[in-house]
Amino acid sequence: KGTVNSTITNQNTGAIKITNNNTLGGSVTNTGDKGTADNIWIDNNKDLNSTINNDGSGTIVVNNNEASSVINGDITNTKDGTITVNNKDSASTIAGNITNTKDGNIAINNSGKTDPSKKITNSNAGKIGIINTESGNFESAIDNDATSTGMITLGNKGTVNSTITN
Repeated sequence: KGTVNSTITNQNTGAIKITNNNTLGGSVTNTGDKGTADNIWIDNNKDLNSTINNDGSGTIVVNNNEASSVINGDITNTKDGTITVNNKDSASTIAGNITNTKDGNIAINNSGKTDPSKKITNSNAGKIGIINTESGNFESAIDNDATSTGMITLGNKGTVNSTITN
C-alpha cells in the first residue's frame, strides 16, 4: 500500500503486471513488440498518476477497478500498438488525456466517468473505440484529426455530454 514514483519500462516481448493499491507515479512505457501476453497490465485500485506510453507494437491494458480509482496521468499510443482502458466501477474516473498519434488502436470501455476538461484524440490513421455502458458518464471531448484517415467509434448506452469533432 505504498507509493511508487519510478520509471517502469518494458523493452521486449515480455510482460509486466502492476497492481496499484495506493499511488503509482512516474512513467510506465512499453517499447517492445507483442509477446504471448500483454506487455504491460495495470490493475489500478487507487491513484494512477503515471504517464502511460506505448511506444512499440505491443499492448498495454489499464483496469481502473474500484469506486475510488482515478487515472490522473495521460495515456499515449505513439506507434502501431494497442492500449485498452477499462474504467470498471460507476464511480471510477479517467482524469487524463488519451491520445493515439500513429497507426495503433485504443479501446476505452467506460462504466465510470471521465473528466470534462480532458480530451480523447486520434491524430493519424489509428482507431479509437469507445464503449460507454449504462452507468457510464462520458464528458471528455472526442477529437478525430480531420487530416488523417483515422477513425473514432462511439457505442453509447449511458450519458455522453462532450464535444465530438471530426
